[in-house]
Amino acid sequence: GEWGYSATQATLSRDPRELNIVKVSQGGAYRYVSQPHARRSVTLSGQHTADGIVSVSHSANFLVVRTSPGFASLVASVIDLNIRSREIMGTIAGDDTILVMLRDGTTLERAMELLETEVPGIKDKLNI
Repeated sequence: GEWGYSATQATLSRDPRELNIVKVSQGGAYRYVSQPHARRSVTLSGQHTADGIVSVSHSANFLVVRTSPGFASLVASVIDLNIRSREIMGTIAGDDTILVMLRDGTTLERAMELLETEVPGIKDKLNI
């Protein structure tokens, strides 16, 4: 790799969170990018995290966050590392979609308030 590290595909597929890496799409190809200590200021290719968010939809105890291709795991990592709380249980991420699981009784307004603290601009992507 760029820093001289090599790993098998099986290792990358099995341990991405432990290795603090995410798979991103760049120029039509996928590559793995190290994201140590994901925080509010996480950026990807010079853009703020919310720039890669296409939309947020809400249903019952779930939010569905649509992202640019390859961007979902980065956003999900930011949510999982920084917002685990009484209101947000966790996420499941694919390539361009994140399922955010809310605890019973969590309002849409409260969930979006929490997300906004870590992913500024996400409220603007909410489909009402």
